[in-house]
Order: sequence, then C-alpha cells, then structure tokens
Amino acid sequence: GQPPCSKSAAMTTGCFAEAVRSIVASQPSLTNDSPVTRTGWATKRGFEYTTWKRRFWRMDPVELRYYKTDKIGQSPKGRVVLTAFCIVKRCEIGDERATNSEKLRKKSVESVVDRPHGLAIEAPEVNRTYYMHFDSDEERDAWHDAISTNLELLRTAPGTVEAMIAAVAEHTG
Repeated sequence: GQPPCSKSAAMTTGCFAEAVRSIVASQPSLTNDSPVTRTGWATKRGFEYTTWKRRFWRMDPVELRYYKTDKIGQSPKGRVVLTAFCIVKRCEIGDERATNSEKLRKKSVESVVDRPHGLAIEAPEVNRTYYMHFDSDEERDAWHDAISTNLELLRTAPGTVEAMIAAVAEHTG
C-alpha cells in the first residue's frame, strides 16, 4: 500500500481523492452502474486569485480534474473531488455567490454571479464552492446532468456515505 497522507497535504496532493476512489472501487454498484465520464472546456473562477481562466476538464466517477490545455499526459492544475456531500447547481447572472470561507469573505469579490451559463459545485468537506461557466446553456446542462448522475450513484451505494464521512474526518483533521 501507499504511505498515509499527512492531514495538511491531504486535499492538495490527491490523497483525499485516492481515499474516495478506493471507496468507490469497493462498491460493485458504483462500478457496474456506468458512472458518467466527460471532457470539455469551461472557464473556472480561481479561489486564491479570483480571476477567470479557461481550462480543459476531465471528469471520472470520483473527481473533475482541470488542465491548462487538452493535451494528454500533463499534470492537472487542480481537482474537484466528488463526494456524496457535494451539491451541483446551475447559476445565472445575478444569482448570489457563496462566501463559504473566511478567506473569500475577506476579499473584495462581487457577491453575485457575473457570467452566463454557470455551474456551482459546493464541496462542504473542503469549505469551497467551485464556479464554472460554459459557452452555452446546453453545454452547462450536459455537465450538470453528468455530475448529478455520478453524485447520485455515490449517495445511493450501500455504505458509501458512511465510508466518506470517515474519509473526510481522517483527511481534514
């Protein structure tokens, strides 16, 4: 096996994603019920630096990874770990933005969504909301449906929610 992750590095190194991935792998219903995979371009809002960057996204049953380009073999710039606790929702210009972290509340970030064709992915276990914007409502809706399908599979597989609660507790201290 792999060495255990340090609690401080768990979210940034992918250890939490690997813990969730092992939970999913142990659930026959998650591997047999055809989770959705998807790739494509979307613009995401940065967390530390709140600029918008166009990124290439790859989704598997456990996470969304984003890259600077669509070239195969590069390391991801970041990831959104999908758990049974995540919420995905459509957002439009004028919708109120989440300020679910102290760091974000201290920044001068507009309090409403300022781009069309948006998606928000709330990840309470890391106290963050990820914002993505697409070129059209159709593209946004396809991503929303794909993410929703995978989240529903995670929520309904026997024992998965309990295992994820344990993984969150272990990797967030």
